[in-house]
Amino acid sequence: MISRGDMALRQVQNTERDMKLLLKWLSDPRVLRWAYGEDAPWDIEKISEHFSPKASDSTARCFIVHGTAEIGYIQYFPVEEDSYKYTSREMFEAAKKGYGIDIFIGEVELWDKGIGGRAVALIEEYLRGNTSAELICADPATDNPRAQRFWRKAGFTPIGLIENYDDPAKQSTFMIKQISG
Repeated sequence: MISRGDMALRQVQNTERDMKLLLKWLSDPRVLRWAYGEDAPWDIEKISEHFSPKASDSTARCFIVHGTAEIGYIQYFPVEEDSYKYTSREMFEAAKKGYGIDIFIGEVELWDKGIGGRAVALIEEYLRGNTSAELICADPATDNPRAQRFWRKAGFTPIGLIENYDDPAKQSTFMIKQISG
């Protein structure tokens, strides 16, 4: 789908192999702590329900491929009113011409190697050349300083707080990055 050098993004398929790989990653407490909440129990049915491509869904779900191995997950989607739990109409208005991005590296030994940033840059390049997106959005949890640093390093700017999509008891920092004009 998208590639540069030794990195590519390929769409997640509704296959046993793809669903088992996601389950492997989301069964690792080190990954789960930062992706989808620590107490989110995953099984193969829930993985399939959440990650299988759907014809009616505008979310593109992809594996991050480094060399020849899938090592993480990234998705992107056009921002709509229900994409995030905005705290104000103005926040939605600031983001409505954008795409949201979610990412995690499932292979823990590859954390802190710059791979996630390269994957976000690939999505950014793709969106700039293939959509009318003016910006991209991210919503790292406020209690995840690692993700906060990651998105800032990738050029994202915080514009406010929103309710965390996966855990209503938490907040997230809503961040954007202009990619046009």
